[in-house]
Amino acid sequence: MKQAYVTVILPISGKVPSISEITALDTALKLTTREHELIFSTIFDSGVENFEITGLSGPLSIVYTNSISSQNSSRVAAFGRAVGDFIIEWHGTIEDLTKDAISEMLEPTNNGIELVEFESSFQPSSSPTNSSANDSNGTDSPSRCLEWR
Repeated sequence: MKQAYVTVILPISGKVPSISEITALDTALKLTTREHELIFSTIFDSGVENFEITGLSGPLSIVYTNSISSQNSSRVAAFGRAVGDFIIEWHGTIEDLTKDAISEMLEPTNNGIELVEFESSFQPSSSPTNSSANDSNGTDSPSRCLEWR
């Protein structure tokens, strides 16, 4: 596993992650990356306030955008804040972003792949419901992404 600085961007458009969910993600990232940061992006008037969490192993920040900003503008703002060697933009539930999922998403970067794309149906190979993590040739597909929706 390439030990890189990884940024995880989590758009908030509904349920705000709990402190325990954020801490669990921080722990998973600590076990799989050299360094990491968490960036939450949300609309300014969404009611999301700064998280007061101590003891995280990486920085946490919130990017607020205007309610009339487009989804792409919000993404650009979050990506502009990111400093990681690799960026994971995660649109799934925070509890699904486990150590195994992070490891599997970053695995292709060991071979020099810079953009790794995953389909919306991505499940880590360790997931009991995953039928196959390989393409039709039986090899890992090089066209998977660090963006999951």
